Amino acid sequence: RFATTLRALEADSARHFNLSLDMICIAGFDGRFKHVNPAFERCLGYRPEELVGRPFLDFVHPDDREKTEREAAAIPDGNGTVHFRNRYLDKRGEIHWLEWASAPLPDEGLIYGVARDVTERKALELELERGPAGRAPPRWRATCASSSSTAATTCAAPTSSSTCSTTGRSATI
Repeated sequence: RFATTLRALEADSARHFNLSLDMICIAGFDGRFKHVNPAFERCLGYRPEELVGRPFLDFVHPDDREKTEREAAAIPDGNGTVHFRNRYLDKRGEIHWLEWASAPLPDEGLIYGVARDVTERKALELELERGPAGRAPPRWRATCASSSSTAATTCAAPTSSSTCSTTGRSATI
């Protein structure tokens, strides 16, 4: 009975792991991927066998390696990561901004990590930062409306769709 229950729980866990739209991985304290889910291939183009056993820093954008090393160095001390962003290079060499959450298992020397591709969100943030002072950036102007009763201008943030370049799937953020 225990073995049957355990197998059922393992099957449930595997289904979640395989169906997730987010990238889920297990890495060792040695900095190497031990296990990755199919979302890595869908979003970055790498098959699991191309990632497993390799240092995750091999896939990090060169300008983000130092900050990624610092973040990873703190994890074995029991410090998990929430909202850490860095850039990864996909198989075609294109940049993807990833936002990570991770939790260490120090007794096992493992890090459990989940990453979401936030490339489109990052592009919108950069566009907003570059907008002219005192004016809504061009992308926002179309959603601004003037209220004749209050003579005030109100702007609504547009919805942004994030699309994984590998699969073409999109999600609204």
